[in-house]
Amino acid sequence: MKMSEVAIAPCMALVLMGCLGCENPVDEPTECSTDGDCAFDAYCLDVDASGRGTCGATDDCATVTDPDAYCQEALSVGGDLRAVCEASAPARCVLESTEVTRFVNIQDSSSGEASCASQTLGQADPGSDLMYIRLVNASGEVIGHARSVLFTEGSNDADVENAFRRHREIFDGQEPTLGPDDCPLESGDTKFRPETVVSMGCLGSLIVEFVSVDGSGNVVLIESGHAIEIGEYGPYCNRSDGGEGSDLYDVYLCTTLRDADRVDPLTECGTNLGLGESGQTRINVRL
Repeated sequence: MKMSEVAIAPCMALVLMGCLGCENPVDEPTECSTDGDCAFDAYCLDVDASGRGTCGATDDCATVTDPDAYCQEALSVGGDLRAVCEASAPARCVLESTEVTRFVNIQDSSSGEASCASQTLGQADPGSDLMYIRLVNASGEVIGHARSVLFTEGSNDADVENAFRRHREIFDGQEPTLGPDDCPLESGDTKFRPETVVSMGCLGSLIVEFVSVDGSGNVVLIESGHAIEIGEYGPYCNRSDGGEGSDLYDVYLCTTLRDADRVDPLTECGTNLGLGESGQTRINVRL
């Protein structure tokens, strides 16, 4: 409730009792610095360089001091719905889409002993072995790097523990360190290390979002025309480490509410974008 509404009530009571000296209760503020200075059906318009404007009515949301708040009230929306001021002439209030494509689910689909009981240098690495996941625009420029949201480890049929599960360390929204062949740099005679590869386990899944490369820390929403590039280690990168089965995975697009910070892979990740395999897979996004 605005201050002008609160101030009128006591004055009206005095008028009803015959208070002749009471100020006119219908007088409303004419000068303002914010919409809150005006009556409930008026807004602060034409604010000048000094921060002062004039109260008045308008149908053009671009002329008020807080366009989105104006639209939220004008369209009487709440909860998960959001109203915004759309640029037009005159500007008008519209409902913003509440669902966005922000997350991607990498779902391992490997099977058989060669994949599910795989070992590299004596350590189990079942399922797909992911090195990087990045988002590129229609021009082929990288615009985001993956940040892990939810990792569900799949099965491991080897007789040793899966040592390659550092998903939050590897997929942290930052650009990974890779060689010119897009494989991890060699260290200790191997490129395949717990700090360079995530072994998903057979039928495991990894849900990620993409952090902008502009340094803002903002999440990039996935749009039609974008592409998702995924690097799977072997046998493309394991020339010196010995062979393993050819791992496969599916890439699913997840649709969630705009402000969601988590995702349900069973109900919100139903759009299959394509199948990935060893080496670099490029999945084009078509919405």
